[in-house]
Amino acid sequence: MKEFALILCLLVHLSTALNERPIIGVLTQELTDEIEENYGSEYDSYVAASYIKHLESAGSRVVPIWTKQTREYYDYIVNSVNGILIPGGAAPFNATDGYAAAAWELYKLAKQKNDAGVYFPVWGTCLGFELLAVLSADQYDLRSYCEIQNEALPLIFKEDYKNGRMYKDAPQELLDVMKNENVTINFHHWCITEKDLADGNVSDQWHVLSYNKFNGTEFVSSYEHTKYPFYGVQFHPEKNT
Repeated sequence: MKEFALILCLLVHLSTALNERPIIGVLTQELTDEIEENYGSEYDSYVAASYIKHLESAGSRVVPIWTKQTREYYDYIVNSVNGILIPGGAAPFNATDGYAAAAWELYKLAKQKNDAGVYFPVWGTCLGFELLAVLSADQYDLRSYCEIQNEALPLIFKEDYKNGRMYKDAPQELLDVMKNENVTINFHHWCITEKDLADGNVSDQWHVLSYNKFNGTEFVSSYEHTKYPFYGVQFHPEKNT
């Protein structure tokens, strides 16, 4: 009887304990032809496992954010999670009800959340990084074509990169590795240049922190929004593990 009482007390305690691990929503996206060939046409969206493992290894809990949903659904999501990750992939930006359309609703809601005084970060990786710039330009596709596949590069930091939030508190040992070693892996068909940001009239919205050069093209590799806690990298940090 005493053992039962102890177990009951433990269960009550666990049910009322506060879980302080943040919940991060990861946006799904349409299947590519290759994924559909491998997994079948009964699915219409996916999240790469590498993003889930990347977030969980940092202590986060993760939930998917489905595409093709209502504005009310995305409002519910933004009010139920602690931040959003927009992953890389190969989804189109011109679809009216997929990855980019869902990101547009989330982007607007995230700005509203921050404007209301609630800290709500958004992170974009690779395609998600590019999409953040496009969304900030009211969905104008300002990207440049720059095919780079399976290339690991060191970052070229801007002189004022330590004035930004992303790298300000990073250990110098880590920054030295990122500066001097081929540790940022690139898989992308498109990129964002500083000229692209200027042509899209959004240069004032983004603090460029680093860039890279490849085959004669100089492209932005990391930036952060000047007003909101929105961050993006062109490379894939989740692939290092």
